[in-house]
Amino acid sequence: MKLRHSALVVVFLLVTAPPASASERESKPWVAFPVTTRLQHRLIFASNSDAYVQIDVESCLHNGKFDVARLGSESFAKDLTELARQSRKTKPQLQLCFRYAGASLDRKETRSMEKSVSDICRKAGFPRVRTMMTGEGGMWTEKMAMLETLADDADTSESPLESDVARVYPVRTRLSRFLLGNQTDCFIVLRQPIDGRFQDFSPEVRRELAESVAKLGLGHRRRVTFNCDATTAGEQVLRRFTQNDGRSSPAAPFVKELGFQTSGWGWTPMGVKPEKLLGKPAPDFTLEALDGGPIHLREMMRGRVGIIAFWGVGCGACCEEAPYLSELSSRHANQGLVVIGINGYNESRPVVEKFVRAKGLKHFIALQGRKVALGQYTVWSYPVTFFVDHTGAIADYHLGFDAGDEKLLAKTVERLLAEREKAIAKK
Repeated sequence: MKLRHSALVVVFLLVTAPPASASERESKPWVAFPVTTRLQHRLIFASNSDAYVQIDVESCLHNGKFDVARLGSESFAKDLTELARQSRKTKPQLQLCFRYAGASLDRKETRSMEKSVSDICRKAGFPRVRTMMTGEGGMWTEKMAMLETLADDADTSESPLESDVARVYPVRTRLSRFLLGNQTDCFIVLRQPIDGRFQDFSPEVRRELAESVAKLGLGHRRRVTFNCDATTAGEQVLRRFTQNDGRSSPAAPFVKELGFQTSGWGWTPMGVKPEKLLGKPAPDFTLEALDGGPIHLREMMRGRVGIIAFWGVGCGACCEEAPYLSELSSRHANQGLVVIGINGYNESRPVVEKFVRAKGLKHFIALQGRKVALGQYTVWSYPVTFFVDHTGAIADYHLGFDAGDEKLLAKTVERLLAEREKAIAKK
C-alpha cells in the first residue's frame, strides 16, 4: 500500500547494469541501474531516486569486516559517476542497498561500512544517498546470471492504469522483470486493504481489474503479481486465499479469469485490527490540542460526521495525507464534518507546530496520542484514518495513503454526510 507507510514490509530488490561476463560477475560485488519508470520507482520504494545500487556485503568481507578495497572502489566510483551524469540532474538521488545474505556485521561496523560507501557515492555525483538493507538469500553469481535472460520490450513505458480499485502496471523492462520475476507481465496494487471480512473479490472489482488488464494490451499473460495492505486478520485471510498446497488456491479462479497462468501475492502488514471497531462507538478520549485546550472526542463529534486520523511528522505518507484532510475539513465544516489529526508519534509541540504551519493545516491537531492509538484504536503503523458517522460509530477506515487516495477519502465523507442529512430530514 503502498514506503508508502511509516511501517512497511520492504521487498528488497536487485537491479543491475548491462549483462556482464562470468569473470566480471565473480569479481564485481555490486550492481547499478538508472531508475526511470513509475513501476521501477514503486518497486524500490523510492519515488525520488534516480539510480539504484546494491552491494553484496559477503563478497566484500575480510576477516569479518567490510573491506572497501574488495568493493573495487575505483571501478565502483567510475560507474556511479556515469550514472549520475546520465541522470542529467544537478543533485541526483541514489538508493543504496546493502545485501546481507550470508553476512553479519555488528552495529559499529555497519555504520562504518555505510559511511565509507556513501562517501564514495557522494563524491561520484550523488549528493543525496538513501541506504537500506536486505537479507535476501541465494548466491550472488546466480543472481547475476539470471539477469542475462532478461530484456526490455520495444515499449518500455510502465505507467499504470488507475481507478478507485487499483493501479494496474504493465511490466515491460528488464529491471522490473528482475524485481518481480522474469515471468511477470502485470503488477496490480490494490487500493483497498484486505481485512478479516475478505472472502473473495466482488464482481465489481473483478470487472474493473479485467477491464484494466485488457486495456494494457499485454503481449503475454504469464504471471500477475498483486500487492496490497493488510490488517492483522487480513494477513491470515490472504494466506488462506493464496495458499498452494498442491491443489488450486482459492485465488486461482480469479487469476484464470484475468487470463494469467500463475500469480504472486505480497502485502504490507499494517499491524492494526480496525475491522473490530466497525459499527461500534468510537473509543472516547481527551487529548491536548495543538492550539491550546483539550479535545474531548465525544463532545466534539456529537451529531456530526468525523475523521480521526492517526499520523506523525516523521511519517511520509501521513504528511502527504494531512493537507487533503485539511481541505476536507474546510470544504465540509458547515455540513457537520469534524477532522482530528492525532499525533501518535508523540512528537514535541515545536516539531508539530512547525509542520502544521509549513503546510497550512486547518483541522484540529491532538498531541501525545500514542497511548490512544495503541490502546484504544489498535494502531501500530501509520497513517490510519477512521470515519465516524453521525451516531458516533466507526463507519469505515483507510490504511496508508498514496496519491489518488484523497478521492476515496472524499467519497467516504460525502456518503456519511449524505446519511446525516437524511437522518436530520426525518426528524
